[in-house]
Amino acid sequence: MSIGDFHPEGRAATHWSFWVIAVLAVLWNGFGSFDFLMTQIQGQEYLRQMLTEEQIQDYLTMPVWAEGAWGLAIASSILASILLLLRRTWAVPLFALSLVSMLVSFFYQLVMMGELARSGIAAAIFPAVIVAIGVFLLSYAMRQDKAGVLR
Repeated sequence: MSIGDFHPEGRAATHWSFWVIAVLAVLWNGFGSFDFLMTQIQGQEYLRQMLTEEQIQDYLTMPVWAEGAWGLAIASSILASILLLLRRTWAVPLFALSLVSMLVSFFYQLVMMGELARSGIAAAIFPAVIVAIGVFLLSYAMRQDKAGVLR
């Protein structure tokens, strides 16, 4: 490392890739927030564009704890993404909270709601991608925190 790798206040310099990943995180989790809000606001009308009637009924009868886990995953992920963009260390625990919440939410959706039994392994592909992105964002934020990029 050279002297140019650090800012005068001792914080690590921010590589251009950080900004790309942080902006993509906000966009990705912003879409998740939009999806959650539209499901809450428009309900059946919005869900009808993507789901079968049976799946819609499952979502409309979701217990409070499962819907709460979904909402917590969404809220913490978008807040964590914004904090990552602002280079704040609080992004790390919020990404962790988001990951745990999404696992609870997907457990309900895939196992308790029976989506895995109904649709097979294909039902788990999109949730697996979402979890993988969540794991990546958490580990990335942890590395950036350890490197001194976050404050």
